[in-house]
Amino acid sequence: MLRALAVASILAIPAVASAGTYVSLGIGGTGVDDSKSPGFAEDGRNVRLAVGYRLAPLSFGSFSVEGGYTGFSVANGNAEYDAHNYFAAGKFSLPLAQGFEAFGRLGVEHMDFSTTTNQPSLGGNGYLVGAGFEYRFSAIQNIPPFFANSGIWVDITRDGSSMTPDAGTNAKGRDIAVDTYTVGVSVGF
Repeated sequence: MLRALAVASILAIPAVASAGTYVSLGIGGTGVDDSKSPGFAEDGRNVRLAVGYRLAPLSFGSFSVEGGYTGFSVANGNAEYDAHNYFAAGKFSLPLAQGFEAFGRLGVEHMDFSTTTNQPSLGGNGYLVGAGFEYRFSAIQNIPPFFANSGIWVDITRDGSSMTPDAGTNAKGRDIAVDTYTVGVSVGF
């Protein structure tokens, strides 16, 4: 009886390991699409931190929910801006081969551009859409259970917002899209 319970527990590890909470950290590059003149331009790297929950696998893939933060810098003329993006998204992963997955992400976000110069800060809500690839460590034989819900990934994400300036300024609102190209690691719990 004890042996049968041990075998059943070992066989259940892959199913349990593919679901659960994870923390994701990534770094990469940033591009800005701004039609106004003078427009915002990228000014450095991005850093993304997200927390997600991968639901139990479906017969054709898996679904996760994520919430997170992306920080980066942008410039408008001589003014440097710190950009902060907070998001909530759904992520659908489709298995391709042993451990490899393609994924798509769709969600909502809030973006802020703030500066210490006399230029107005901007903020607004919008959408998030992205796609990428992930290699999940659960495909590795005899991987410790801690790493079974972990992996490395690469993606491109577009965040689009209708940005409005701080109240009391003469600046006009603008639609801004930010593309982030990110590589990272996810660690499951």
